[in-house]
Amino acid sequence: MNRSTLRRVFTLFSIPLMALLILTACGGDDDAAGEAGQDVATRIPDVEGAPALTPFVADGTPVGGAGAAGPAGAASPAPDVAPAAASSIEIIGFDIGWTFNGQSTTPGNPITVTAAPGTMISLPNEGAALHNFAVDALGIDVDMPAGETVEAQIPADAAPGEYEFYCNVPGHKQAGMVGTLVIQ
Repeated sequence: MNRSTLRRVFTLFSIPLMALLILTACGGDDDAAGEAGQDVATRIPDVEGAPALTPFVADGTPVGGAGAAGPAGAASPAPDVAPAAASSIEIIGFDIGWTFNGQSTTPGNPITVTAAPGTMISLPNEGAALHNFAVDALGIDVDMPAGETVEAQIPADAAPGEYEFYCNVPGHKQAGMVGTLVIQ
């Protein structure tokens, strides 16, 4: 074989090998920390005396009509924050990135998700590798096994602002699994 052929063969086999090594590095013994941590991270205790959240229909209006009040007597959300008005949103994990409302991450291109305090986040992992959804400032850290859907809830007392979310599996954040969670 000449040098050019060898270089092509090497390139042809090295790319899938690197992908396999990255995916293999995502594994490990997560049973003790992962399962126990997931149960704790996804449970938000009921707080006595806290106002109940108002359920919303798909178009963002509160159940019971447009004049119904939201949490703590707040007025209905503005139309430009309709994703935040829903009591549940979905952020899909894939190898290697996030998808939300038609936005997908790529390295250097994070996504932005707008939500309200108390919103439940559905986290399906459509990838072949283990992923994780972490928001350090809100105390959220949920493992996402491949092919499964887990949930995390934004604390009801989360302050308005911007929070970084990411996958804390080694190398995934650096590969582009990062975004901004805007609490309104």
